[in-house]
Amino acid sequence: MAAKNTLDYVRRSLLLLRRPKGFEGQIASNLQVVEAAPGRAVCTMPIEERHLNRVDSLHGGVIASLVDIGGSLAISSMGCYLTGVSTDLSVSYLSGSKIGDTITIDSRCTRIGKTLAFTTVDILHGERLLAQGRHTKFIGKSLALQKQLEHEGVVPPGGVATGDQFNGRY
Repeated sequence: MAAKNTLDYVRRSLLLLRRPKGFEGQIASNLQVVEAAPGRAVCTMPIEERHLNRVDSLHGGVIASLVDIGGSLAISSMGCYLTGVSTDLSVSYLSGSKIGDTITIDSRCTRIGKTLAFTTVDILHGERLLAQGRHTKFIGKSLALQKQLEHEGVVPPGGVATGDQFNGRY
């Protein structure tokens, strides 16, 4: 997948994550994909009041959710719009951030196997590393469904499905 196509593909995958009924849409409504290449997705997000904890710093739960979303986008940069389900997620919190800061979520897919995908996500404010996460996802059923949808002609190869196209199969 060419870099331009990868960027478009990851942006379309983010739209799928933002579907109105999903939790990701609440966290990532202002997340922007600014760069993507196979195995990597880079996003930015301004910190708003809803992202803060009780001491007015970026909430750890928001950071963990961004590791989840960033990992999914890195997997999607490899051509997988159905990015599986989390099996493991860990976060090291290194520094805080406040309202008005724009953070960068730099996500890399370090390995995709037959059933598991492994990602690493750095969350930064400027050059300062705020948190680093590792995220493992089970993708076995997702890859099988993606191939089936492409085979059935529901989604063209290299296309991104919408939630309506899954018909309860995912």
